[in-house]
Amino acid sequence: MRTSNAAKDAKDWAKLALKFGLVLTAPKVWRAISDQLNDRVEGLSDRLNRGLEDVSDTATRKFGDASDRLSSASDALRGRRPWAGPVTGLLVGIGIGAALGVLLAPAAGGETREALRDKAVQTKKQVIQSASDAKERIRRSVPFTGTEGD
Repeated sequence: MRTSNAAKDAKDWAKLALKFGLVLTAPKVWRAISDQLNDRVEGLSDRLNRGLEDVSDTATRKFGDASDRLSSASDALRGRRPWAGPVTGLLVGIGIGAALGVLLAPAAGGETREALRDKAVQTKKQVIQSASDAKERIRRSVPFTGTEGD
């Protein structure tokens, strides 16, 4: 009896395998499987392309930012700063104006030098006071972290 059940089971499995083989060899089945695979591969390809484009755009943007920062740092190290020209012009203008003021002043030389010295001392005090005030405003605006003095 056992052999007949085993033989029947083997026969059933063989029939199933043959039916499955016939189904798989049908052109319609292969076309449907092929179409589904193509659709999935195209979808995956599109997603990968979009992801690669995003990565490429991000990398390009970051490279540009890094390049700009490196260029700015290089210029700063070489002493080429965009504000250096106007500041130099301002300082030269102040020097020329001060020299002309001393030369064309209606007062005597000693009086003019004393007035200039007093004005320089007063300006120095104002600059120190302004710096101190700015430092205090910054200190008040930054929250206390508990790490001061470490």
